[in-house]
Amino acid sequence: GHDSYCDMNISSKMEGANFENTIWGSLESVFFDTLYKSPRIQHGEKIREFTDVFAYHKYGSFLIEAKDLSVIQAGYNKDEAKRLSGIQKQVTKAIKQLVGAVNAFKQESTLFDIKGNKINVDRSIPPHCIILITELMTCGDWDTITQQMLDAMQQTGAFFHLLDLREFIVLLKQSSGDPKLVDYNLMERCKLFTEKKSVFIRGI
Repeated sequence: GHDSYCDMNISSKMEGANFENTIWGSLESVFFDTLYKSPRIQHGEKIREFTDVFAYHKYGSFLIEAKDLSVIQAGYNKDEAKRLSGIQKQVTKAIKQLVGAVNAFKQESTLFDIKGNKINVDRSIPPHCIILITELMTCGDWDTITQQMLDAMQQTGAFFHLLDLREFIVLLKQSSGDPKLVDYNLMERCKLFTEKKSVFIRGI
């Protein structure tokens, strides 16, 4: 079963900046001019960060929180349980951030890029909320996280996904640079997730 061994990915050795650049690089070839790093959202008087990365196409949008965990992992390599709990804390935090972001998104709050230009995007289509981590450890108990994601989907009507970087890049490659295919592949992945109620879904 999943508990008897732990997968370590090469990707967990990546540096923080490298992690973000890899994500950015792989998304740039799909979204070109509809990709934004750290966009802002205006909530009443307050302006705050919306998500780490935001992208959209005609038929949908993608809210991405990237949690680079190599920092946390550095000190924990000898202790799997601590590393796992560090990763899961970050994922829980990302789920909360994304629930807040989707709610603001649905309320038609103004969205700006980093330069202060408005981003005009169709808000009526339920967005994809993607939590990216450097590695998804296949050991330990992920039931709580699974439940938090299912709850988040019910609360917001958005699609929630948890992927590690390797899996995300595979998904983008399978989509041949077509945002419609990225959208479709994520939908299929989400269906599997809700059927299996498990975060362990390797390349569909």
